[in-house]
Amino acid sequence: SSPLSVGHLLGVDHCIHFRCCMNGSGHLLEDFRQPAHMCPVDLRKLQLLTGADLTKRYHVLLDFYQREGMSEEAGWVQSRLKLIEEKTKSR
Repeated sequence: SSPLSVGHLLGVDHCIHFRCCMNGSGHLLEDFRQPAHMCPVDLRKLQLLTGADLTKRYHVLLDFYQREGMSEEAGWVQSRLKLIEEKTKSR
């Protein structure tokens, strides 16, 4: 998949911790079953490698998913943003 290839280009190996877009796949059917998002472990790796602002990343993804009518994905991103907001308030 494209996210897997980009992850590899950035130095992120196959995920063994959770189901995420960085899991290896042996065939196309496995590839299509993979989630579209990175797990917390691989997302942290991406953040460390690129300096990405995860809140900004999630807002950009949310805008895209809403614009394209991808309600399930948009809901998932909204739940991540809510968790970040809650953790930020509790500090």
